[in-house]
Amino acid sequence: MTGHFTARTYRQLADPQRDFVFTFLRDPASRLESLFRFSRAWTGGWEYPIDPASLKFSEFLQYDHPLHRARVDNMMTRMLGGGLDEEPGSEEDWNDMVGRACRLLDRMSFVGLTETFDTDFAALCETVGVPALETPRKNRTPAQHREKAVADDDTRSNAAARDMLLSCTRHDWRVYEHARRIVSARGSRQNSR
Repeated sequence: MTGHFTARTYRQLADPQRDFVFTFLRDPASRLESLFRFSRAWTGGWEYPIDPASLKFSEFLQYDHPLHRARVDNMMTRMLGGGLDEEPGSEEDWNDMVGRACRLLDRMSFVGLTETFDTDFAALCETVGVPALETPRKNRTPAQHREKAVADDDTRSNAAARDMLLSCTRHDWRVYEHARRIVSARGSRQNSR
């Protein structure tokens, strides 16, 4: 099975004693920038009233709709720590969710990072005993949409917009750093063999 699963789905479907479950995580800010570019190019319609093509990046980050907020505000933490429908009400609640997300990563059979995808994917292939496969990647967002989105990324020149980006990734960075430690420890073990 493949897909974007939440921790809740993982608990329902996966048996860590039987199943090989892995994940690849992406730099949180890079993930949001990609979501912004993709959203501007998407023509399939949204479940809520938004036209991302008309928004600056900071406006996209601040758009206040529950479905959108779940995709933008620390989505990695929500996915791995519970579910997209969870709305932590306090810093303590967020800390609890981050802890759950990190514990789930610790139970995964394999954790990789998109920033080191080629190396990590080769390690994944070795782990499961298959030849390393070539994995061509293609950016699905058309170039003109990517270029326009970059032009409308106001986080580079606007301090308030940068603060919004930091707010939307503050907990995801903690989860991502935990994943980086897992990847680093695996690399250390492989190097010591």
